[in-house]
Amino acid sequence: MRRVWLVWWAWVALASGGAACGEGGEPLAEYFTVSGTLTSISHDASGRNAYLRLVSGTPETTMSESGTRFAGARAEFLMRLVPAGSYTLHAFVDMDGNASSADPVASSGDLVSPGRSLSVYSNVRADIADDAWSLMP
Repeated sequence: MRRVWLVWWAWVALASGGAACGEGGEPLAEYFTVSGTLTSISHDASGRNAYLRLVSGTPETTMSESGTRFAGARAEFLMRLVPAGSYTLHAFVDMDGNASSADPVASSGDLVSPGRSLSVYSNVRADIADDAWSLMP
């Protein structure tokens, strides 16, 4: 019986062009990973926490969040299970240590990076270089 089920499923997959479908013939959601390296050479961020937020739409809806800590001039981040789509990536480095880890918000004196457009239709690397940061007034 198992062999019949596997043969039937293979036939369905081939007949649908190799794409599996959910209810109503809609494609199943695809999820990907967004990762990268944050670099801060101009401002000493060693030991500081950094927070990233991936948002979509208007008003902005948070799709994924990540936190990391600088070791020297660099910090690595990873966001898993990000649905396929177009997003804006926001990031900041908490230079004064006053951001709440529950709902981090940048404040005066923190390093902020402008929102960066990001298309996620495969695993994506989204580095933020030293020249992308500016001090929040």
